[in-house]
Amino acid sequence: SIPLILEYRELSKLFNTYTTPLLRLKDKDDKIHTTFIQTGTATGRLSSHSPNLQNIPVRSPKGLLIRKGFIASSKEYCLLGVDYSQIELRLLAHFSQDKDLMEAFLKGRDIHLETSKALFGGDLAKEKRSIAKSINFGLVYGMGSKKLSETLNIPLSEAKSYIEAYFKRFPSIKDYLNGMREEILKTSKAFTLLGRYRVFDFNGVNDYVKGNYLREGVNAIFQGSASDLLKLGMLKVSERFKNNPSVRLLLQVHDELIFEIEEKNAPELQQEIQRILNDEVYPLRVPLETSAFIAKRWNELKG
Repeated sequence: SIPLILEYRELSKLFNTYTTPLLRLKDKDDKIHTTFIQTGTATGRLSSHSPNLQNIPVRSPKGLLIRKGFIASSKEYCLLGVDYSQIELRLLAHFSQDKDLMEAFLKGRDIHLETSKALFGGDLAKEKRSIAKSINFGLVYGMGSKKLSETLNIPLSEAKSYIEAYFKRFPSIKDYLNGMREEILKTSKAFTLLGRYRVFDFNGVNDYVKGNYLREGVNAIFQGSASDLLKLGMLKVSERFKNNPSVRLLLQVHDELIFEIEEKNAPELQQEIQRILNDEVYPLRVPLETSAFIAKRWNELKG
């Protein structure tokens, strides 16, 4: 039957892509060591290979069984996962200095619900929150109306109306994004928070390629700046716990850092690590926030 075929395909992919290679790559102590590359992505995010531990499945129950196999190295230790919350949107608030967006973050409000209220009114806000979320994140990835219509499976005209309504409600964000694109066209560079930049060659390109470059440029600014903050956070925590065996940084997976910490002091260590990542990384105009989970196995870190 079709369900059995689909299940077989999923299990076969998990076995051939993850289970077999991971078992082959483990050392005599049953530990796996990945290699991180500083220059492996265009935006500056770290990439991982041999094996790629940033790509271990998380979205399906069977995929999570792969993560279940990753545990703390001894009974005295546990895993701590610390995840930055909406880091790209906080960067959008910082760069654009939009008063409403900044106020929402400063007062700890649900940013997607606030956007939904602004676009659809209070009565429909909860129902339309997922649309607002797609618009919020789409903008920082350079998404246009065509991509939004495909993402939400709605007519192009409806997607255009949502984006127009968004920019009408948040004009300073529109001004900032337009100014950013003009600057990328003028300088052929997209700069991150810390001054790293990606270069684009617009000479002789058609409108389609130019549009792609501009989307990639916008994406480079936000993803690259998020990478700046993650790396600063890693450095700050490493400096704080230098030569201290109670905290070991294991992995960076996108906007999440995974540590191994002493279980007997786990709550205090979690609190200190979150304090550093929230308060000591960079003085944005809005606060950085993290969520954290403690567990013995990797698959349990999301609560």
